[in-house]
Amino acid sequence: MNRRFLYDGGMPSTSTAGLPTTTPVEKKVKTLDNTRETKKIIQNVYNFLSNCRYEQVNFNKTKTLTAEACGVSLKTVQNVLKEYKKNGKILSPRKKFVEKSSKKPKSYMDDFNQDIVRRAILEFYDRSDYPTAKKVQKKLIERINYKGSVRSVERLIYNLGFRFRKCDDGRKFLTEKGKIVVSRLEFLRKMRDVRSKTPNKPIFYLDETWLNQYHSPTNYSWQYSNIDGGLKIPTEEDATLILLHIGSAKTGFIPQCKLLFKNTNTKSTPSGDYTGMNDEIFREWFMNMINLLDEPSVIVMDNASYHSMETLKAPTINSKKQVIQDWLNDKNISYSSLEAKAELFEKVRINKKNRRVYQLDVAARNAGHEVVRLPPYYHYQYNPMEMIFGRIKTEIAYMNRTFDITDVERLTHEAIDSVTVQHWKSCVEHAEKMQKEDLEKELIRESQMESVISTIMPEDDDYSDVSDSE
Repeated sequence: MNRRFLYDGGMPSTSTAGLPTTTPVEKKVKTLDNTRETKKIIQNVYNFLSNCRYEQVNFNKTKTLTAEACGVSLKTVQNVLKEYKKNGKILSPRKKFVEKSSKKPKSYMDDFNQDIVRRAILEFYDRSDYPTAKKVQKKLIERINYKGSVRSVERLIYNLGFRFRKCDDGRKFLTEKGKIVVSRLEFLRKMRDVRSKTPNKPIFYLDETWLNQYHSPTNYSWQYSNIDGGLKIPTEEDATLILLHIGSAKTGFIPQCKLLFKNTNTKSTPSGDYTGMNDEIFREWFMNMINLLDEPSVIVMDNASYHSMETLKAPTINSKKQVIQDWLNDKNISYSSLEAKAELFEKVRINKKNRRVYQLDVAARNAGHEVVRLPPYYHYQYNPMEMIFGRIKTEIAYMNRTFDITDVERLTHEAIDSVTVQHWKSCVEHAEKMQKEDLEKELIRESQMESVISTIMPEDDDYSDVSDSE
């Protein structure tokens, strides 16, 4: 038995034979934890002591002997002894970092609700009112029953590209980044010109989305079993379906362009990361797609990284001088052979934003087509594919009963086949209506805001209530 019996110094007792005896006090010997590392150390010490003789042991090197006996490094032994000397005891090891719950923060919203937030802010401009985080929060509570705090609203509008700036009278005014306004106007004007100058030219919209086996009408989101809220269906593997497609008001979906594949990478997240899609897959799909278009067309898509591979990526300050010169030559930017590397790179910095050339844009142009890119920062309302995908996902959600990825894949094919040309026409008309209305409102909004913007303090032009780190 793994026990010791020790005399605790108490009064002796008398046995039935009249002989004095001591009362045994039972104490359990503290045992080591039963981990694999502990067992390994015990085995190492046993093997060490079994294979050495007393006269062979140099007890003047106890730390080295301890390290050798336990099968660990000398540094480990020194650290343990140092800890014991400092604290008077051996401390439990620190708990390993456990990743926080993947529950979505209040400042996270899906594409549809992000558009609601943006429009709520812009409506204040249209009424010549001053939008603040508190006013926006109140509007979101009315429209989508928003549960987040004012601080969450600040982060949300920050992520959408808005900034708080101070006026000279001390007021904080919420404005949108200039580059976002410029990108939006460029897109809206381009689409207006396409429709007016070439009314018979087909306009195709492409997009990608994803689903998993948990997709259901009870959560309207796509959550893994380790996420708080929603369904938690036990499974050995979280599998995701990646869907990529294209269509137009004239043709509906192009059947040959449907790409649906399974991705079993459990690191996919509900934040919109299409883990599994990459440059190679998208490029191959895009090249096949443009060859299937019967006539010169306009292709509308967003600025995802795998949509935007550059023909010659801009060099960095650490690039070789020859690489910088090659980039300047490719962009037809003049320079002198006597200029230093720093001077050459300054020309790269000034011109790189306006000189980007994307591989897929060039490929489309060579095939007789034109690529128009959506503005950055979540302007999904201009892409009718978002509404089409919403219809498909809703249908799948109400038909998903097994939570098996194979069945979800079958339901996805069926839902895609159920989308008609009339559905496409209706969604495209809605998206084009929003494009026209927003272009008209943009110019009116600018004149209404001009008097306010003129009072913004120059030194506070980059002032924000939410830091970049957040």
